[in-house]
Amino acid sequence: MVFLFPFQAWAQSLPAATTGAGPKDFLPAGWVVERSIWGDLNADGQDDLACVMNAGDPAKFQETELFVGVVRAEPQSGKLSCILDDNPRILLILLSDGPGFRLGDYNDQILQPHKFPTGETLDELEIEDGKVRLGLVFMDRKHGNVFARSSYEFARGKQRFHLVSATETTVDRYITDREETRIYDFQSRQVVVRASCFSSRQFLSKESHQLKVPAPSLQDLGPNWQIERDF
Repeated sequence: MVFLFPFQAWAQSLPAATTGAGPKDFLPAGWVVERSIWGDLNADGQDDLACVMNAGDPAKFQETELFVGVVRAEPQSGKLSCILDDNPRILLILLSDGPGFRLGDYNDQILQPHKFPTGETLDELEIEDGKVRLGLVFMDRKHGNVFARSSYEFARGKQRFHLVSATETTVDRYITDREETRIYDFQSRQVVVRASCFSSRQFLSKESHQLKVPAPSLQDLGPNWQIERDF
């Protein structure tokens, strides 16, 4: 059986530099910081930086039906509007280097543009115990229902960051009334699958399987990457 992670493909937005004073120095003019977190990622006692960058092109913003896009409030009036944002985003990891930073790693596929009605919400960006943790919530924005959650932990190897663990939860409210969580541990080479009834929260099953694929690098994660499981 093959499980495909829910990535979409779009034009890549590669870093424009390998060193700089801050996040904006690594990408073309106009990119903005959407979320950032500080923490030591290479055990040198210095604070490194993980950030989500957005291309910030106003031409790619479009007002749309309420609760389909990203809800924003006008600063003065407080009026709510919904925006479809077709700007590409990139996860950027910068390592402290003297007074500035050097490029540690990046991924320009894991974060979808905000335009997708069933797109993700950036729920978590943390650095803990030398790992970057990225949490996403996938939802039907029109109806306000969460149908999937994803969490990824990345750690630095000899040269690049790689996936240490991933947790994928999918929810089927209407057909099977089932919630399934897959926990991938690339250190123990195991995947645990837990299933429960969504409406009653009743436990249904738990299985363990061996992971067949090696831990992917941060840059490997994209539309063509997949996990094969020996189900």
